[in-house]
Amino acid sequence: MPDGTAIAHIAELWRYPVKSMRGEQVDSLEVLADGIAGDRRYALVSSGAPVGKPRLTSRERAAMLLYSAHVSGNGAEIRTPGGFTFNADDPALLTNLEQNLPQQNRMTLQQDPGTGPYTDVRPISLVSTQTLAVLNRTFGKSVDPRRFRSNLVLTFTVDASHELTRGNAESFPEDALPGRTLRIGGTCRLRLLERIPRCRVVTLDPETSEPDPTLMKHLDRHHEGRLGIYAAVVTPGPLRVGDPVLLA
Repeated sequence: MPDGTAIAHIAELWRYPVKSMRGEQVDSLEVLADGIAGDRRYALVSSGAPVGKPRLTSRERAAMLLYSAHVSGNGAEIRTPGGFTFNADDPALLTNLEQNLPQQNRMTLQQDPGTGPYTDVRPISLVSTQTLAVLNRTFGKSVDPRRFRSNLVLTFTVDASHELTRGNAESFPEDALPGRTLRIGGTCRLRLLERIPRCRVVTLDPETSEPDPTLMKHLDRHHEGRLGIYAAVVTPGPLRVGDPVLLA
C-alpha cells in the first residue's frame, strides 16, 4: 500500500504507570521522544533479583496484576487489591506490597530517572481489534485484551485489513507492517518494528491472576508465539481515540 493511505483509526489508548501492574484506559495521551508520557515510568525492584534483572514483573509475582496504577500529577497512584490507594512515593505502599507479594528481600518502587520507560524491549506496543477477533474465534473463547498490555488498539478499515491479510481469515493484519511508518493524528509518527514474542504473562487472567497455559500453546502453534507489534517513536505528538492512522 502506498504512503498516505488511510488504513485505520485509534480504537483505544492505554498506559501502564507501573510496570506489570494494571494500567488505565485513556481518551488521549502524549507520545514523547522516548515513549509514552506516564507509561512504565515506575518499576518494583527487589534486592534479591538476579544481577542485571532487578525489576519484578508479573512473571515472578502474578499478584502484581491485581494492583492498579494511574497517572496523578507528575507521579502515580496505586490502588491495592484490598481497595487502599497510595501515592507511589508513600512508604506504606511498600509495606502493603511486601505483605501481599511475600519474599525474603527488600522492595523499592523505582521511578524513571530520565533514561526512558521500563519497557522490556521497545517503548510502544500496538494490536488491532481484528487480531483480537481472530484470536477469540480460533482459540474458541473470549480473551481479555488486557492480557497483552498494548498501548494502542487500532481498528483497520475493511479494505486495509483484507489487503494486509491477503484474505486469510486467520491472519493478524498488523503482522504485515513491520518496517512501515505510521502517521497518527496530526504530528505523531511511529516506526513499526518486530512482531511481539509473548511470554507467560499473557496466560495470567488480569482479573484474578490465575494462569491459562492453553493460550500460550495456541499462540505457539498458530502464530509463532507472537501477537501485536512493537513500535519506536519517529516524531512525538499527541494521540486521541478516533485519530486516523495513515501509512507514511
